[in-house]
Amino acid sequence: MGCDSIRFRIVEDCSDDNPEAGPRDRIYPDDPQSGRQPEDLPEFPDDVRQMYQETIRCFNAGALTMAGDGLRAIVEAICQDRKVTGAPLANMIDELVKQGYLVKAQADLLHEERYIGISLCMR
Repeated sequence: MGCDSIRFRIVEDCSDDNPEAGPRDRIYPDDPQSGRQPEDLPEFPDDVRQMYQETIRCFNAGALTMAGDGLRAIVEAICQDRKVTGAPLANMIDELVKQGYLVKAQADLLHEERYIGISLCMR
């Protein structure tokens, strides 16, 4: 029921933008029961499974940059586990396709994530 977790509650009486909106109640982080629930993946190596679960928690908490970093860490951990080499990350993703661990459509999505991460770093 959440008794063992630490959360913060912020109650604002009104907003300067819209004083008629009434009180606003926000809780951080969001309820861990809301959002996407991690899959139980016993076939994953322990370190990959832990990164995956932490990434889902970041995503559910709205920490999207950290979730993106988690996705990258998951891919790199899978590459390490499967002995896939060929840095930089783009080459490693392509090698996952060549070795049959990903299909091209999945690799294309991972490449898009890489581009988003690069553009965020250059801001």
